[in-house]
Amino acid sequence: GLADIAALREATVEEELSEAALPEVQRVLDQLAEVAQAEVLKQQVPSNQITINRKLLLRYQGTDSTLPVEFSRDSSLRSLREDFESSYASQFGFTSPGKRVIVDTAAVEAVGTTGR
Repeated sequence: GLADIAALREATVEEELSEAALPEVQRVLDQLAEVAQAEVLKQQVPSNQITINRKLLLRYQGTDSTLPVEFSRDSSLRSLREDFESSYASQFGFTSPGKRVIVDTAAVEAVGTTGR
């Protein structure tokens, strides 16, 4: 069969993860999703066969190490921070609960499933 067709789009955000930033983050992800989906649609993949995956690359303020965290319509400030700290603890063995978390990058991948 044919391989899946994917389009990845990213945008720099560089905002503190906060309630105030979430609507803007959502807007950026929606824009990226539109562009990525259009890219896959151009490859003759029907829209009902396209999956959109949204991620945020988060990091602690003052560090360079980003970790991806899934973002969905149900994501809350708390769930995003918990997912980040859980990944961070797995990767580095500790967390820094007092530190600010920065949304470094928003990333969207549109994956079109072709006939298998």
